[in-house]
Amino acid sequence: MHRLRTIEIGKNLFMGELETGGFTNLICSYVIKGKKPFLVESEPRNSIPNLLYGLKELDVKLEDVEYVSVTHIHLDHGGAGILLKSLPNAKVIVHPRGMPHLVDPEQLWFSSQKVLGFVSEIFGKPEPVPKERLIPVTEALLI
Repeated sequence: MHRLRTIEIGKNLFMGELETGGFTNLICSYVIKGKKPFLVESEPRNSIPNLLYGLKELDVKLEDVEYVSVTHIHLDHGGAGILLKSLPNAKVIVHPRGMPHLVDPEQLWFSSQKVLGFVSEIFGKPEPVPKERLIPVTEALLI
């Protein structure tokens, strides 16, 4: 069963508390609704079904999502690879240092397993993001 608690925290701004591996109140994603919906945080791989369910509940069409912003690439934030399979027109906005880890997440996964142990399995192994779907954050970036 998909679990998501959605809270409107501003005009057209929603916070979704996602269940991950049976844990609640641990991970949030934000949705800015509008003509071109915008997601902040792609979340871990194992939360993606809950995130997609939440978008449906908010009447967000997956093909309308234009951007997903990733604040950093730890496993609990960087599940963009599998998410993009459901968001055909979305691009991921990420810091330039995070780009290589999203394109090839093997080293991130290896390091996460060493540091986090079984917790890494709760989040799930990230899938690669096609390089052409990444946008590096710059000071002048305006969305």
